[in-house]
Amino acid sequence: MSEPSAKARKKSKHSGGITWRKYLVFLTIFVILLYLLSLLIINTSWAKNKLITRLEAKTNSEWDVGSVLWVPFGKVELNDLNTSMGAGGIHLESLKISPSWGDLFSGSVSFEEAMVSEADIDLDLKWLKE
Repeated sequence: MSEPSAKARKKSKHSGGITWRKYLVFLTIFVILLYLLSLLIINTSWAKNKLITRLEAKTNSEWDVGSVLWVPFGKVELNDLNTSMGAGGIHLESLKISPSWGDLFSGSVSFEEAMVSEADIDLDLKWLKE
């Protein structure tokens, strides 16, 4: 008689409530969805314009940006950047920026570090004279 009651208690123990494994699965799914949502948000025109505006203020030049990627609390990567300078221009394959996350959460955008890879620079002679 004690054997069936032990099985019944074991079944009722697992069927009621969320186990730690289910909690871990839900938490993992939530973090992945949050990351994917953040990638969508950072590639919206609003977020791209915030980054591009700050980049333009730092370089005194207008930029076209292809895509934006980021690692949470890591570097932001801007790909396929182009700007024109007279008859010439600059093309950057990628620009990796380390933003100041504390300043970003307070509403201002500032960078701690920036790295450029594969830069093609075509300078106009008039621009060099200026």
